[in-house]
Amino acid sequence: MDHRGTGPRFLFIGDGHDLPVIDGMLQRLPVDAYGQVIIEVASEIQIRALRAPVGIGVTWLCRDRPRGFDEPIVPRGELAARALNAWIAEWMPEQPTGAVEPFVMWIGATTSPRMTAVYAELSDRLDHLDG
Repeated sequence: MDHRGTGPRFLFIGDGHDLPVIDGMLQRLPVDAYGQVIIEVASEIQIRALRAPVGIGVTWLCRDRPRGFDEPIVPRGELAARALNAWIAEWMPEQPTGAVEPFVMWIGATTSPRMTAVYAELSDRLDHLDG
């Protein structure tokens, strides 16, 4: 069932430090809001219930989840950056094939150099769209 309302698609992406802010934003969304929340945490012990409208999916990315034998914990911001790049590729293609849906993005994880780099690239891209 499609729960999407007539408003914009939402994307909130951050890390464990951003949970209070993201939780507050979720509580202020309309009941018919549609979108995605992606939160990177060090360990699944940081996962907690968030009250989100039914049309908002919540994805937790745990940096310590085993990926293979002898692989260390994923660096801070790496999983969030990959997720943000994937979202951009899907919802903000370089050459849109149809009408572009409006969106609202909030990007946290400001302690991660990787996320800072992705944010700068995205900011550049959005500046070029306005120009």
